[in-house]
Amino acid sequence: RDISLWPGADSGHRREPPAPPVATVYSRPPPEPWGERAWTRLIYTKPRPPDLARARRAAHKTDLHSPILPPDMLNLFESWMEWCKNNNITKVIYKAIPHIYHRLPADDDLYALWRNGAILKTVNLSSTIDLNNIQPYNTPQKRHLKEATALCPWIRETQYAAEFMPILTECLRSRHNATPVHNTEELSLLKERFPDNIRLFLCGTSHDIEAAACIYDTAGTAHCQYLATTESGRKNGTLTYLLNHLITETFASRRYFDFGISNENNGLYLNTGLLHQKSWLGGRGIAYQIFELSLRS
Repeated sequence: RDISLWPGADSGHRREPPAPPVATVYSRPPPEPWGERAWTRLIYTKPRPPDLARARRAAHKTDLHSPILPPDMLNLFESWMEWCKNNNITKVIYKAIPHIYHRLPADDDLYALWRNGAILKTVNLSSTIDLNNIQPYNTPQKRHLKEATALCPWIRETQYAAEFMPILTECLRSRHNATPVHNTEELSLLKERFPDNIRLFLCGTSHDIEAAACIYDTAGTAHCQYLATTESGRKNGTLTYLLNHLITETFASRRYFDFGISNENNGLYLNTGLLHQKSWLGGRGIAYQIFELSLRS
């Protein structure tokens, strides 16, 4: 949910007075390119804010592909903050788009956040490969890749979430006692709506699926949304084989290959084991920043 409003809590049979609503804004990797900067999706609850983009186009007689300069961003934030205050929104949580998802430098929103008194609330650490400067794998990963290559694994892309989800569900259950964020129906719906941007890959030996990957493919970055492997896949190094294929062949024309974050508990816990696995394949740190902006008088 891009904007969420929380009412007051119940207390027995008596309804407590509603708490001031809170707005949460997510800036996340775009499913497809939108102009020269990464896409920021804002979904508003009623009442809707003014159409700032239309007002800006009318004032400047330009279009959506014109550059958003710092003064424009400051004016946009000023109008947005005014609308939030008028609708009794007292706090905004803003998830900034990491720069690896920008098509051009576009950190004007970070400057506007600072000018409006925002504080850095959370930092999550992702691991990313610069595909123009790939770092060598470490020795164990090289060995896994060599062992897997000797088994002549197959790799294929599937259009069906029903093929992908069983191995993911079992991997999360057995390894982490967890469940996927999406179920089969939800992932199928997303795949149907973004067929060129959500891609599912399977890898195995013989007739068995031993590794799988769900990749969100944007204009310049391939993002690993889900990775999974079986017990036999871990022994055979099949996931390393699949990832090597995605990095060096399927998405070699992209600028970045992003493994995603290795954090829990709002960034306070760093899964060092998971982080090391990504670094062994050449991943290096990229910060995912979350800001908090208080609108109280």
